[in-house]
Amino acid sequence: MPRPGTSGGGHRSSGGHPSGRVGGGHHVGSSSRRPTGGSSFNRGPSFGGGYHHEPPPPRPPRRGYYGYRRNTYTHSSSGLGTLIACIIIFAIIIFSFFMISNDHSDVTSTINREKIENPVAYDNNCIKDELGYIENQSKLSKNLKNFYNKTGIQPYIYLKSYDESLTSDNQKDEYAQTWYSENIDNEDTFLFVYFEEQNSNEIGYMAYVNGKQVTSVMDSEAIDIFWNYLDRYWTDSSLSTVDVFTKTFDSTAKTIMKKSTTSKDIIKIICIIVGIVIVIGGIIYILRMKFKRDKEKAKETIEILKTPLDKSDDLREDLAEVKKETANIIADAKSADRQVKECEEEITKYTTAAQNALKAGNEDDARTLIAKKQQYESNLVSYKKTQELTHANADKMRQMHDKLVNDIETLEARRDAIKATVASAKAQEHINKIVSGGDKAKSSMESFERYEKKAEKMLDAATAEAELNAHTSAASTLADKYTSNGSDASVEDELAAMKAKLGL
Repeated sequence: MPRPGTSGGGHRSSGGHPSGRVGGGHHVGSSSRRPTGGSSFNRGPSFGGGYHHEPPPPRPPRRGYYGYRRNTYTHSSSGLGTLIACIIIFAIIIFSFFMISNDHSDVTSTINREKIENPVAYDNNCIKDELGYIENQSKLSKNLKNFYNKTGIQPYIYLKSYDESLTSDNQKDEYAQTWYSENIDNEDTFLFVYFEEQNSNEIGYMAYVNGKQVTSVMDSEAIDIFWNYLDRYWTDSSLSTVDVFTKTFDSTAKTIMKKSTTSKDIIKIICIIVGIVIVIGGIIYILRMKFKRDKEKAKETIEILKTPLDKSDDLREDLAEVKKETANIIADAKSADRQVKECEEEITKYTTAAQNALKAGNEDDARTLIAKKQQYESNLVSYKKTQELTHANADKMRQMHDKLVNDIETLEARRDAIKATVASAKAQEHINKIVSGGDKAKSSMESFERYEKKAEKMLDAATAEAELNAHTSAASTLADKYTSNGSDASVEDELAAMKAKLGL
């Protein structure tokens, strides 16, 4: 029996059930072709609720929102700053691209879902067709396993014949919930129920029920996607009912389980890129500062070595001035000491004189002497203040003098150390040159030795040849000796015969 209808009815979905499972209903044709879902997403068991899907409002163009001002970073004087700016702008462009790419007319998913761990094996007996719409149940059951493999969810299709007691969508939702509880013994099943209308030529009401473990995958967005695919394929007269359910479940599984790059992922990527850039920039900055300090230190060292200490060091001039000022202040202190001592002696003198005048009965003289003594006592107070001040200044000047002397000694020691270091470096450099020259000499010597060995070999060969030639010459000489002796004997014999013949 063919399924009814080729177009949608235009009703919105309804339903719901206050239990640990999620359920809802749907009328073909009520889905939007551009679902975005996720607004009522719930990853745990919820208390039910129907599928009240409204077409989403058109989204504003994302180009303007995610755009960026030009020349934000172009005025940076630092190459590092320019690099960071370019990377940030690149990251923003990538982010905008991904956001714009999500704004298309096809069914999409915005949530990354994980396959549930279903402890129950796939059940092939997952179809109940009271209407005779499904041409080949075994084929469809086999095809639905793909949905199970991708999501971990057991699918179940129930095509129910017309029931006059079920007059409202809510009653049908309640029936689907009850039927799940009575006929399915696990919480890992996605139940789809089609309710036939009294007029069999009309498209009936459709309901779904999520097991408690299913909602983490078949969330509100996934249900939106499922209804959209079902609307698309149900009204396609070229498809059989087996094809409709096969394509609906396959397309849904493929879409909702696809790992897509979300805005959060892009933000994470941007943060990682920026973090890496900051770290690299920090390392470059530290290295540049270290190089700069080393360069400045080397320059300072060169200046110290080039400039004589007795001419360049102002501390020696300061030391001379401090010595002079210290000597003057010490002299003032000694002068103050002397004044105090002299004043005290005068006070003692006039005190004794006044006492002696009183003893002699000269009270007027005693009075005059006492007045003089008091004058010296008044001067003594001023002299002692001057004495304290000059001694304090003298102590400060001595401290300054000692500090300058210590600073000069430190600088001289530092200069001597630098000179020693430079001298060692130059000596090492000289040694390196000598060693390098020795290596060259060694190479030349080795070449000479090779030629020497070759020459010796040639000499040995020539000597051997000469020896061979000498041996041959000795044998030839010996042969000639005996040959020549024979010739001489023949001559003597002939000479004797000739003498005998002549009678000599």
